[in-house]
Amino acid sequence: MPGAGGQRDALGFDAERYTRSCHLEGKRAVRKLYRLALCGLGSLAILAAVQGQRLVQRPDKPIATVTEKSELTHRKEIPSEAVSVEGLIRLDTTITDQAGKAVAGLRREDFNLLDNGQPQKIIAFRASTGSFDDSLSVIILLDTLNMPSDLAALERQQAAQFLLEHSGILAQPVTIYSLEDSGFFLTAKSSTDGKELSTEVSADNKAAAYFVPPHERWQFNGAYVESSFENFPALAGLRALGTIATTEASRPGRKVVLWIGPGQSNRGTGSFDPDSRQLKYSFAGKKGEEVKRDLFQKICWFSILLRQARVVLDCFSLAEGSPKQNSWNRFLAGVPLAEQASWMNLFKNVLAVQSGGRVLPSSNDLVGPMNECIDNARTFYTLTFDPPLAAHADEYHSLKVDLNRPTLTAHTSTGYYDQPFYDDPANPGIQRLTVAQLEMILQTARGASAVRDLSAVVLTDRLSDVKLQSLMVGLRDKKVRESLEMIAAESAFLSLPSEVKSVEPPPSTAEQQRMLSAAADYLGRVVPGLPNLFATRTTNYYREVAAYPGLNTTNVSEPLHAEGQLKETVLYRKGEEIVSSASLHNRTQDQPLHTYGSFGPILDLVQAVLKSPDNLTWGWWEDGPGGRRAVFRFRTTETPTLDLVGCCYPNGSMNPRIGILTDLHGELVIAPSTGAVVRIQKESDLAGFVPTERSDLMVSYGPVEIAGKTHIVPMRSVSLWRGRSVVVLPQWDVEFAVWGPYETRMNVFNFDQYHEFRGDAHILSGFERVPEK
Repeated sequence: MPGAGGQRDALGFDAERYTRSCHLEGKRAVRKLYRLALCGLGSLAILAAVQGQRLVQRPDKPIATVTEKSELTHRKEIPSEAVSVEGLIRLDTTITDQAGKAVAGLRREDFNLLDNGQPQKIIAFRASTGSFDDSLSVIILLDTLNMPSDLAALERQQAAQFLLEHSGILAQPVTIYSLEDSGFFLTAKSSTDGKELSTEVSADNKAAAYFVPPHERWQFNGAYVESSFENFPALAGLRALGTIATTEASRPGRKVVLWIGPGQSNRGTGSFDPDSRQLKYSFAGKKGEEVKRDLFQKICWFSILLRQARVVLDCFSLAEGSPKQNSWNRFLAGVPLAEQASWMNLFKNVLAVQSGGRVLPSSNDLVGPMNECIDNARTFYTLTFDPPLAAHADEYHSLKVDLNRPTLTAHTSTGYYDQPFYDDPANPGIQRLTVAQLEMILQTARGASAVRDLSAVVLTDRLSDVKLQSLMVGLRDKKVRESLEMIAAESAFLSLPSEVKSVEPPPSTAEQQRMLSAAADYLGRVVPGLPNLFATRTTNYYREVAAYPGLNTTNVSEPLHAEGQLKETVLYRKGEEIVSSASLHNRTQDQPLHTYGSFGPILDLVQAVLKSPDNLTWGWWEDGPGGRRAVFRFRTTETPTLDLVGCCYPNGSMNPRIGILTDLHGELVIAPSTGAVVRIQKESDLAGFVPTERSDLMVSYGPVEIAGKTHIVPMRSVSLWRGRSVVVLPQWDVEFAVWGPYETRMNVFNFDQYHEFRGDAHILSGFERVPEK
């Protein structure tokens, strides 16, 4: 029948109008990248907070539009379990015996994980313990959309009976939602008080409205108006599940969603039916292709969301038996291509099985099955793994967990969508050159060709300050000089070329000890003796952007490049740094990496290292601007605390703060005659730590005269961080965070214009108090 929006099917579904809404929806969708932080070392106090940014999703490349400021005064502590070595993909798995009961006490060697039929290494294994990260919460969704009043009342009666068991004392917190003809609502907030929850259910309470049909808008101000109540009721159920899961994605632990509603029928959320003529709208032509692509993105979105939110879905139905009740089984396999997408792939029973949950037989007595589902969900095992390299975006992989005991069955996510950026392959466009090869390029290239040749160069050994200055001689092109400075900074943590290291024999053990003692004595005098001083800090911000192809969004990769420059006044006072920032001069609104700690705090690390001589080994002699230098290598084990600030896990927390123990290694460079520390660099050992791949810091020092006295102060510093970004995936009006591609951030600091901070105070006397009128 023709409708106002175009040709409708028998359900009242307007395909043309839906296609237009999908197109608008894609244009309005918002993608946020909450950047991670550079790391700091306990008392070292090197802290970085990366600001969140919003990116508007476009067909080509996301463009920054709005910047959000992170507040570091309110931070959420992440539990220690969250910072152990983990795989990128996490699976919660329940194991049942032949009687359908959950099995506890299994070990890692009992499990075999198959990805597309191929054995996959289990990186982390953990059995549920009921701790913060392993807790279980329960969500009940009472779905009475288009149901007769007697069945709707029976749903509420069964839920109330379940809540009142055991004198109303619930073992897990329970949250209750309702999907009704008048909209989708929060009925009762999370609570373990079954009696109170039962009262809210019986009264059909509406604590909050999420979305409503058009004719109900006036009753619920602020609720999203959802036309699918009338045109396509099953979509309202998907919207409800998506809203619940995105809310739960920001909360710790596992969640079991008990969806009580219609079975496979021709009404409400049970209206998906593969054999019904009502769903035979056309997928032909360009509009049909757009609908298929959008449908495929929704299938991917729900697959990622349910696993990311750690949701297991169990479906119940009341008196909804049907000869076609199992026809959805043939849609359980994953959907690899948009052309194969069907609305039945989003039928709630299909999503339940794919999440590791169950579809219970239709019954009028649900209390026992509800308790059984919760008991099984309470005992589970968490496996993590790193997926294989994907050939293209949204590449479907089937998953299966086998047990060494054939009588046991595993219930977990049945598949996932692999992404190319889950791996971290080397950029084929990057040239890896030695310092000698770089020097040859600079001798032959001129002008624009030199800039082009240097745009994607990464060194395999360190470009020293002395060599950098010699290469700068004769380079007049400003862009070439800037490119060379960036290349040198990125190489700061590499080994020097062998020809640069002195061939002189190492000093004797006694001489090494003398130099280290001189360094310890030097630090004991220098750190307390630094005056309150001002300095100008010029910061150049650099960033490497990885390609992001996935979920209908693409941006191309960019090698490390300058993003902006910032001049700040740094006040060093009583061992602390106070920064007064000027405006940032860059071409984007993306907020840069922020660090502090280049003055006294980093020298605390050196003092700690010098107190444990076993951590130090002789390195080599090297030439510096002031003459020969002694290089010592150091390593510490689980002594400093790595401090991450920013959105370090895609768990919805905007400003979490994580403290972990990590090994460190680095170099300590000393002036042999005086023991003055002229360079310190540290590198964190973070193998297998998903949020951060590397977090390195180098500070070089030199003599500066301040108020007639010579002080050794920071002259240059390089901070280099590489880790995973966090991407927010939108659908409808809800969104959740997942891991994104790797990116690199680098700060290069230069300090100058040192002068002493002085303040004068005068007490004035002779004032006469005037009486109040």
